[in-house]
Amino acid sequence: MSKLLKGVRRRVVWVCMGVLVFPISALGADPGHGDGTRLSIGFEWDRGPGAESCPDGDAVRRATEKVLERRPFVGPDQAKVFIRGTVGPTVDARAYEARLFLVAGDGTVVGERKLRSEGPNCSALSEPLALVIGLAIDTLRQMPATSLRIRPPKPRPETWKGEVAPLAAATWGLLPAPGIGFGLEARAGPSSWSIEGAATWFLPNDKPTAGGPGGDFRAVLWSVSICPSIAGSVAELRICLGGIGARLSATGTALDLSLSPASWMLGAGARTMVLLHLGRAVALEPSLGVVAPFVRDRFTYADEMQQVQVLHQAWPILLTLQFALSVQIF
Repeated sequence: MSKLLKGVRRRVVWVCMGVLVFPISALGADPGHGDGTRLSIGFEWDRGPGAESCPDGDAVRRATEKVLERRPFVGPDQAKVFIRGTVGPTVDARAYEARLFLVAGDGTVVGERKLRSEGPNCSALSEPLALVIGLAIDTLRQMPATSLRIRPPKPRPETWKGEVAPLAAATWGLLPAPGIGFGLEARAGPSSWSIEGAATWFLPNDKPTAGGPGGDFRAVLWSVSICPSIAGSVAELRICLGGIGARLSATGTALDLSLSPASWMLGAGARTMVLLHLGRAVALEPSLGVVAPFVRDRFTYADEMQQVQVLHQAWPILLTLQFALSVQIF
């Protein structure tokens, strides 16, 4: 150390009472051990509002170099660890407080110290700052670069978000002819998976009998699914698995209304969905799915020979195509 240390000797006792050296042990090694390359140190400094009278970054750097009698800092691109400092007035505006952070190259803060001026003269912090930074640098220089061990961050719980989406859908096998419908979908969950519910109302769909008018069919389909994210971010692939239900109804002069005026269908469904994120809150969602009904009733009528004929029954495997535009609501 240079002769400057003599001028600040009276401050050493105060500084050593908890503000002298960063907790270097947080780096995970003892000084002086290991054969790795020494840690290269960068320096950053910021003066907050009201701290115009405080030393700026160049002044703190020069004072530190004077204490150490060398230039200890490297450029930001070469640094393995940074000493970052801020200075500003205290809450009561009667003094100034400087905060020093020891920051790893990945941005992890591994140590922090605070220094407070003894009065409203902020320039008095220059010498204590240089001493604290100088001692920290001397300690760091004894440590190999391989000793910089950062504790793994604690996993943060995933934030849930909710979305609603108007949708248009087409289905094959549910109605006598390919059906076109419109509905609404709602989704809630973290980014890795979601729970989804949807309801779709299909336009009327008719089927005649061999001898003339048949029936006018309508359907409402709903689903509840779990959709884990498989891959991607901007264009995200999800697979949805869940239960499917539908109610079919029909009216017509040929239908045997006493036996089957309405039909319920229950089954399991699987759907492949691509989320094309158009922004933070909007996404386009094309999807293709299949449904395997467990229960599928029949619509019948009596022909001219009074024999019961099946007018319509849902296919054993249904196909669905859906387009939705989701909007995030929370």
